[in-house]
This record gives sequence, C-alpha cells and structure tokens, in this order.
Amino acid sequence: MRSARFAIKALTHPRGAGGRWSVIACSLVATIVLTFGLAACSAGGGESPDGRTVIKRQRSMFEGLPGAKRGGEDFTSQSDPLALPTAQGDASIKDLLTTQGGKDILVCKRPRHVMVHLAMRLNDGKEQLFLDQIVSDITKQQFVGEGKTEQDIIDFLQTNYDDIMILFARMPAAELSPNVAFDRFNGGQYRIRITGAATKGLKFTELWLEQRAGAWKFVWVR
Repeated sequence: MRSARFAIKALTHPRGAGGRWSVIACSLVATIVLTFGLAACSAGGGESPDGRTVIKRQRSMFEGLPGAKRGGEDFTSQSDPLALPTAQGDASIKDLLTTQGGKDILVCKRPRHVMVHLAMRLNDGKEQLFLDQIVSDITKQQFVGEGKTEQDIIDFLQTNYDDIMILFARMPAAELSPNVAFDRFNGGQYRIRITGAATKGLKFTELWLEQRAGAWKFVWVR
C-alpha cells in the first residue's frame, strides 16, 4: 500500500530525460490559481463546444482563501496534488488499491480517484492494471477501431504525463475545485473543465470521465 507521502515522491521523482520535478512548480501555480481564482455556481442545460448536449452543468464554489473550509475540513491549496480531501467520506490513497482473492483491485468511486490512479499507477509499474480497470471500454474500442492498440493509450498518457499533472494541479479536488465546470452528458459521460484565467499555459483543459455501476472510468484528456 502507498501513502500520500509516496504520492508526492512518485510525482516529483525524475524519470527519463524530461524528469518530473516540474510538478513541484505545478503545485506553486495551483496555489496562485486557487488563492486568487474566482468561481460561481450555475446549473442548467446547454451545448458543449463539440456539439453534445449538456444535461447538467455545475461550477464549484470559491475556495482557497485563508481559513476557507470544505465539509468542515481546512482547504489547503499548497498541499500535494494527490492529497485527497477526507471530507464527504472520501477514502485515503492507501485504501484505493486493495487485494481480493490475490488480485489487485483499484477502488474508483469518485472522479478524484481517477486522477489519483492515473498519477500513481503510471509510476508504480501498474499501468496495465490502470488500463484494465480504470480506462473506459469506450476509449479502448475507439482505439482498436482506429487500428491502434490499447497499449497506445498508455503510451499517450506516459508521453503527456507532465502536462496531465499540470492539469490536475489546477483541479486538485476534481469537480469540487475552484475555476472548473462540471458537465454531465447523455450516456453517463462527464467532463471536468478548467475555466477562465486558470487555462493559461495548459496543454489540456478537460478531463473526460464515465460512470458505470457506481465506478468512475477514465475516458480522455483534451
């Protein structure tokens, strides 16, 4: 089992020519965004930029000011991007990887858990487990239909890992983060989208997810 401290080490431990020390800088960027960003609440229908109908839209409440709390817990914008909030009955990182009958099981009951698994499983040698249990079947089918392999999904995530971690640093509490819009679409798909000035400098601004039988799946980043 891996603790939250391991998560920090996993994100900041250099790997390959590019290394991953840039994630430390990402946390500083996240601090600025969380402290000075503004967000509002809104709900309603509409149309997404790609033409799909949004059947529910939610934007998070402002967080990040000194003394701000969420669910009775202090909101610490300078914390590790993988430090899961304990409010609202969320599980700790070490409880997201369990063993049943000698088989590793990835617990993924919240959008935040998808982010944690992507960040950690691509660092701890369990990429195949992430692919098998967390990546949506829709994504796998699309890749195969385009003449690619499922391994190409992992290759893409590994190649773009640092940019994805920067995206996650701007939405440390997933759909509960400031400066995000949380959109729900027909078919059980969801999008967490960075908005406003927080998008500056990002290669990716959207995390697409799918919910099936109470479990959350990774669809894609855009």
